[in-house]
Amino acid sequence: MSDEISNSKQILVLDNQLSKLFGEDYYGLGKRKKPIDPVTFFPTRCHSINKAFGGKGIPEGRVIHIAGQKSTGKSALAQLIMADFQAQGRLVAYFEAGEASFDPKIAASLGLDVDKMIYVPGPANAEDMLEGIRTIIKSGLVSLICLDSVSGLSPRVEQDDKTLDEATMAIVPRLLSRLLKEVAPIMRKNKTTLLFINQVRSNLGGYGQSELAPGGNAIPFYSSVLGKTRRVEILKKGSKEIGIKIELKLEKNKCAPPFITSTFDILFGDENEPGCIDIYGDVIDIAFDNGIIKGSKTWMEYPAGNKINGRENMRTYLKQNTDIFNQLKEELNNDNTSEDSQEEDSADNQAA
Repeated sequence: MSDEISNSKQILVLDNQLSKLFGEDYYGLGKRKKPIDPVTFFPTRCHSINKAFGGKGIPEGRVIHIAGQKSTGKSALAQLIMADFQAQGRLVAYFEAGEASFDPKIAASLGLDVDKMIYVPGPANAEDMLEGIRTIIKSGLVSLICLDSVSGLSPRVEQDDKTLDEATMAIVPRLLSRLLKEVAPIMRKNKTTLLFINQVRSNLGGYGQSELAPGGNAIPFYSSVLGKTRRVEILKKGSKEIGIKIELKLEKNKCAPPFITSTFDILFGDENEPGCIDIYGDVIDIAFDNGIIKGSKTWMEYPAGNKINGRENMRTYLKQNTDIFNQLKEELNNDNTSEDSQEEDSADNQAA
């Protein structure tokens, strides 16, 4: 728009009318009292998860939806993200709908302090759960809210023995649609992230996708990120099964490039150590691929001159030497920052 058009009387009158109508939220012609806020990101400890989200981490103030089959690491992923928010002094809330499978020991192994979070256990009806989420978002005091899971939400009518014969179709989708319409702009303003966990169901209709996520169309519409988890491998030590390898693919991402796939390991643990996402193995694999850890997969070298036999021994070494592990993470972060800067410079040159 040329200066001549933007300064015309009709445009200025329109601009004043809109400014009065929308107040401080209006970004008009030359009347921006504050810059439009860019998307901010919160990195997690797991580099593979950050990679799937575009390399920078979890977008703040957005709706995120992670779905998958049973036992594909969805809850572990959510609790890791919550623990990382919590570690930076932020308040998090966890709503557990349906499964009643929250284990404080596993949560603690992922770094989550249960005594310093808001925890709402099921079984509560869907109306009360969503009203609790609405109240927290409006307060602006909580940085991350997780609902685990959408598929476990049960409306009040289903829990009433006297109304078992009444139609309950689409009650939860309508409740979710009403909630998200109201809170989406508030979340953006308060930088509150809403993380939905969901379990996919078979499509009985026979048309379109073979799997569908419960909850209706409001969640994928309002979500800035749609992710899907899948179990790709069972990890073994000899003949013993010790964990699973999970693939995370973001099929929609409005904050970074979509369709990025990454993998991470979940270890089952034993009587001495509860199961958790393998942060150490994740750092080793990425640092080795980036050339920060030298040598081969048989003999790894890090730091310089320190040769260790195999990935498992390197994992044990890093776990026992926190300073060395933090040094490796810092080198990996610097390496990723350098790559991001080069990509941005290249994009600027192409645009020029």
